[in-house]
Amino acid sequence: MGKEVPAFANFCAIVWVRIRRVWRGEKQEANMINDWKWAGPRRGALDLTRALSLGRHMPIMKAPQRHWSVFSVRRLVWVSNLCWFIGLLFAGGLILFLWSVIAGWEHRFQEAVAQYEQRFRSAEERTVVLQSEIGRLHDLNLYTSSQSIEIARHMHTVMESGRGVQMDFFEAIVPEALRVQVTHGVPASATVAMAIYESNYGRSELGVKNHNYFGIKAFDGSWKGPKVYAATRDNGKARMAYFRMYPSLKQSVEGYADFLRDGDRYKEAFTHRSGEKFAQTILQAGYCPDGDYLQNIHTIMQRHHLALLDLPEEGAVVLGKNQ
Repeated sequence: MGKEVPAFANFCAIVWVRIRRVWRGEKQEANMINDWKWAGPRRGALDLTRALSLGRHMPIMKAPQRHWSVFSVRRLVWVSNLCWFIGLLFAGGLILFLWSVIAGWEHRFQEAVAQYEQRFRSAEERTVVLQSEIGRLHDLNLYTSSQSIEIARHMHTVMESGRGVQMDFFEAIVPEALRVQVTHGVPASATVAMAIYESNYGRSELGVKNHNYFGIKAFDGSWKGPKVYAATRDNGKARMAYFRMYPSLKQSVEGYADFLRDGDRYKEAFTHRSGEKFAQTILQAGYCPDGDYLQNIHTIMQRHHLALLDLPEEGAVVLGKNQ
């Protein structure tokens, strides 16, 4: 005699049996509703005997073993070949990337070596030129032997502080600045620094076309030579003015030194051997009204170590410009 249980519990049991059958792969021989049995006088009670026996005694069917077909083997071979192909592509790309990186490093290294060699050759050429200039100054009895050796060392330091166009400008103007330092008493650092500031290392239009590297104006009373009418700025204001014209850089430096030497208001400046003090004195005397002129000159002198070109305070004799 079956045990009577509530209808909901009986329903849950039937569902469980059906799930087990589906899970085991068994076929359903009867609808789940046929497993319901009413038992007893009470409505809502079901007989679980058949349902439980069906779930307990049904044989467990084993899952069929899978057999490899020709299509499955071909698909496996195709997938494996695809994986090998992708791996080879990745390895090839990685090798090419590493090769390009190494080639780039080698190219940059070769460029660095070439630049160093070119710079070394340029330095040697400039050294030869400067040595010839120093020898010429020594032959003219402008410097003693010990001063010439010291100046050669200082000129090399100044040259190395520039790059490209700056070095070319130093090569041209430094020997002339050293010459007027002795013949006129103008410190070489002041000459070079003011030429750099006024002409932007010789690249200004006034310097390139007219060889006026110091921006010296052509006043009617003091200049009888050729002149050019060009734009300028005084105290930040644009205006037009006449400027001197020179045939070469050498004459431009000499004209700059003559201009300062002949001006009575600049006499006090010639008591200084320091280029910075010299520039400060002529500016105070009215050489240029720009308020930031001295600061810019100081910055240029510090950047290129121009103070090394100045004569010591004692032991140097300044010749007259006519000697």
